[in-house]
Amino acid sequence: MKKFILIVCFFPLAIFAQPTIGYLGTLNVGAAYYQEDDMSVFLPDSTATLSNYGVSWGVGVDYIVNRWLIGASFMYFSQPKTSVDTFDIKTKSNDYRLDIGYMTIVRPKFLFGPVLALGGGFDQVNLMSTENATTAQIAANPGREIHLKQNKFVADLGLQTHYRVASGGEGGGLSLGLQVGYSVSYAIADWRFEDAKISDGPEGLRPMMYARLSIGFPSLESDAGDSEPDNGGGDIYHIPN
Repeated sequence: MKKFILIVCFFPLAIFAQPTIGYLGTLNVGAAYYQEDDMSVFLPDSTATLSNYGVSWGVGVDYIVNRWLIGASFMYFSQPKTSVDTFDIKTKSNDYRLDIGYMTIVRPKFLFGPVLALGGGFDQVNLMSTENATTAQIAANPGREIHLKQNKFVADLGLQTHYRVASGGEGGGLSLGLQVGYSVSYAIADWRFEDAKISDGPEGLRPMMYARLSIGFPSLESDAGDSEPDNGGGDIYHIPN
C-alpha cells in the first residue's frame, strides 16, 4: 500500500520534472492530400478536374520550455501542373501559423507530442496560356495569365517526433523527424482576380492530410558537456538552476 501511495504521489513529479528549454528550427518536406477539387470551376473545360495530391513543405521555429512548445511556422502546398485546352493550371496554398504543443515524451535524443497550429493564408489558382500569339493578338488581348486568390483561416492538429542524430556544443546538433496531421481551411473572403471580386467562387471547408519529413537544428540547454547523464534514461535537457 505504501508503494502504491508513493507511485501515485511521485508519478506526476516524474512526468513534469523533466523540463526542456531552448529552440528548435525545422525544415519540412513531404506529401499532402488537399481537397481542392472545388476550384475546378475555374478551368476552361467544365469536364476537367484538379488533382488533390501535391507536395507540402515548410519551415518552423519553436521555443520549448517545461515540455511546452510555442512557435511559428510557414507551410506551402503545390499541386502538379494540369494542362487544359491551351492553358497550364497550377494551384498553391500558403499558410502562416502560430504553434502550441506539448511534448508528451522527452528523452535524451527524442521528442514526441501533439501540436496545434492556428493561422491564416490564401489559396491561389494560376492559369497561363500556352497558345502562340502575334504581337497584335497580345496587344488586343493581353490577359494571357490569370491569377485568382482567396484568403482563409487555417486550423491544424498534428503529431511531431524529433530524433537527434548528431550532437553539437551547447545543446546543438542535428535531428531528423516526422510530422503527420490533419488541417482544415475555411474561406474568409471572396475570390479575387486582380482588384475585382468573384462573387460566386467556391467557398467552405477544405481539409488536408499530410506527412512530412523534417530536418531539425536544435539549440537546447543540456547537462555539462555533451554526454547523456547516467540517470536510467532520464532527460539530458533541463532548466539551469
